[in-house]
Amino acid sequence: MCNIMNIVHLNVQIMLRQQLAPHIKSRRLALGMSQMMLAQRASVSRTTLSRLEGGVDTPIQTDVLERILGALALSPRLDCAPMPDTTRPDVEKQLARLREQIRMQELREKHWRLALDLVTRPREMKRHVKAARAQVALWAQNRTCSPHYIHRWSEILNLPLPAMAREMTTLGEWTNAMFQNTPWSGAWN
Repeated sequence: MCNIMNIVHLNVQIMLRQQLAPHIKSRRLALGMSQMMLAQRASVSRTTLSRLEGGVDTPIQTDVLERILGALALSPRLDCAPMPDTTRPDVEKQLARLREQIRMQELREKHWRLALDLVTRPREMKRHVKAARAQVALWAQNRTCSPHYIHRWSEILNLPLPAMAREMTTLGEWTNAMFQNTPWSGAWN
């Protein structure tokens, strides 16, 4: 249920941005204001305002929208009519991206909980570590993952449990790649 609410919330944010952005920009220009002037008046960053006006797909909090609209003396009115077919593929792409972001966040959270278990319940987790190592060995045997990926998981799984937990929470730019195909699925199934 939480995932559905997240998707609905993000979809509403997309709709707000798409419908309000052109009005914000045209009103700002009609008032002879620069982005910097409006940003200062609304107490938001110029970058946030620029992204909003440019239609960049980043979340904008409703209080930020309220301040911008207030600074322009605009009151929002949403058109909930169906979107024209020309914009539908863009919305579908955005929803697909949002669903993927939610899925990746859920995977991160599962791995963080697992890392916590590695530190707080080491005895119980030893069998999960053994199963994860067996999974990586199977990947290597069947060549179902890249050698670099297999090597990286092997390194992590051979660390002492506290170091393994720390490594799983600090993978940096590799986090999404490492969690896409995880040897830990048996630990939470």
